[in-house]
Amino acid sequence: YEEHISVDVIHGEGWLENVIRPLLESHPEGSHLMLWGVYQRLNTAKDYWDELLGRLKRIDAHQHEKSIGVIA
Repeated sequence: YEEHISVDVIHGEGWLENVIRPLLESHPEGSHLMLWGVYQRLNTAKDYWDELLGRLKRIDAHQHEKSIGVIA
């Protein structure tokens, strides 16, 4: 996990400096499209993490029910 985070920071900076910034500088009229893409990306990540959290909560609830004898 730690390795992924450190590489992800470098990867993100590379995208920002080498792709996003040059695109916005050469095509500022497209900034709203770029922002829409960022919004979609963040919303997709939120949906993923919300689903994962829901699954973990269901597993935890199931384990709790087993521990108190509700589920055989």
